[in-house]
Amino acid sequence: MKILAHILLLLCFFPYLDLLNLGTDTQPNALLLGAVILVGMKSKKINAPLIILWTLFLMSVLLIFMNQLSFFLYVKNVLNYLSPPIVAMAVYNLLSRSDYKVTFKTFFIVINIYMIVGLVQMYIYPDFMTFLISDTVRGNMFGGRGVVSLCPEPAFYGSLCLFLMVFSLISFNKKENFITIPILFFQMIFLSRAATSLSIFAIAILLFTVVQVFRFRLKYVLILAAMLLVTGTLVQNVMSDLEDTRMGVLVHQFIDDPFLITRIDESVGVRFTYAVAPFLSLKHHHMLPMGLGNFKPFILQLYKEGRYRNFIGEYLVKEKDRLTGGINMVLFQLGFLGFLLPLSIYLAFRKIMFRDSARFAFLLFICLLFTQIQLMHSMIGMIIAIALLYSRTDIPEPTQLAA
Repeated sequence: MKILAHILLLLCFFPYLDLLNLGTDTQPNALLLGAVILVGMKSKKINAPLIILWTLFLMSVLLIFMNQLSFFLYVKNVLNYLSPPIVAMAVYNLLSRSDYKVTFKTFFIVINIYMIVGLVQMYIYPDFMTFLISDTVRGNMFGGRGVVSLCPEPAFYGSLCLFLMVFSLISFNKKENFITIPILFFQMIFLSRAATSLSIFAIAILLFTVVQVFRFRLKYVLILAAMLLVTGTLVQNVMSDLEDTRMGVLVHQFIDDPFLITRIDESVGVRFTYAVAPFLSLKHHHMLPMGLGNFKPFILQLYKEGRYRNFIGEYLVKEKDRLTGGINMVLFQLGFLGFLLPLSIYLAFRKIMFRDSARFAFLLFICLLFTQIQLMHSMIGMIIAIALLYSRTDIPEPTQLAA
């Protein structure tokens, strides 16, 4: 069991390793091994957040009565809903036992593996280690984009850096986070060069600042103001280095006219539309479930009516048939019932949000799950499990965990 535990944690940290040669972006490795581990466990712990995740899975099965997709795509959709409860429950039960923990040293090695692979791809050999992921590698050093490291594309590499930030913020203390967060931020900005990830990070900081103002934690407002002043003196030099990259071009164009975001860049536009689509469906469909396969007809109707042209890009209307993602997909497909997913995440984080680092991690996690991140992504279930672990122990500052 201990060997399986270490393998499961490894698969969670490296969710894009194409071990089964499926040719898809996000791999079901952690889902399959997590199911084996749960079957082999004699006793299992379960709580409200996990029960909610299992409830969402059962709801996804019932979507067969509101399904316009092929049977294959329906099964793939259901497996997406199955991954969070399986992975979260398996990791939570393993980490609840003292024998299975993640040390800071182990995590430090993981994030440096990503960085070393990214640096080699950036400066020596662009295809370094890409044989470990699917054949659908996209954008590696192409058109001003960054490298992929051990992910299918630079955008996913940037998103993975954010997932790892969330994990670090809820798992380790301030001193350790002062080491890990800069390393991950460096990878996101200078290696993945992912404009979407930078936007998510900025939105999370903005939301965190607003929350702190309402909590009368004015010191964070002062810290943010100081950071902005320092950033203002450095941004010119940084942007001069990145001005010819895709991220640099997007930042400049976004500053000129933010409302053209869906037309500035196809990839960013798709992710932005995916983020707002559930709220459009909640409004126009009276918060009722939309079911499966209704994304394209719904978006196309709005587009033909000339509505929300700043939110709905032409590329998405022509090329994209399905909505992919996390919270955004669940809200679109299940309507008001989809709010159970963010509720589950909130309940998992609730008892540790007295720590500011955990509060920011929660906001960053929620923002990240509104982008094109499939629920099959094993870091989703793993992060929920880690939050549940610290909610159970209820310690004021996370201590280093033994291997």
